[in-house]
Amino acid sequence: MAALPKKSVGHSAGPGAAGFGGAGDAMQSLKAKLGGRLDALKRYLAFDCWTRLMLATPVDLGQARAGWKATVDDIDLSVPERPKGNQKVAPPSVPDVSPSDNPNRVYWVTNNVHHITFLVAGSSSKAPSGFHDVAVAQTVSILDQLVAQVVGADGGL
Repeated sequence: MAALPKKSVGHSAGPGAAGFGGAGDAMQSLKAKLGGRLDALKRYLAFDCWTRLMLATPVDLGQARAGWKATVDDIDLSVPERPKGNQKVAPPSVPDVSPSDNPNRVYWVTNNVHHITFLVAGSSSKAPSGFHDVAVAQTVSILDQLVAQVVGADGGL
């Protein structure tokens, strides 16, 4: 996967970024089994992860929560504006990503807000250290269950 800026945090690419849809052996096997449904699966997993991360992020003024972005193929390096005074930042809107038959698309979930690194390290009493790992692990668990179903359907990938 592509290298991310130092302040990005995430799972497979560092603490603020997770990529779904790389060219690993498991994904290649799933591509062969699922055909045109692979992009829908990757899209579902990316948005599931985005939702879990957004909901797990502690909120003071909301900038870190609003910083979660879900994109296709390119990583969004934008950062929501810092709120003025005690004004809260609106939660992010659901990303508008059209379905595709292209099984090679990569979905990214990123957060480039500077203090996300501190939040995932446990600086907030509102969320435990590693809250992002828990959110990503829950999405990976869904993938594991789906893979088990595909494997169970015919005895193997």
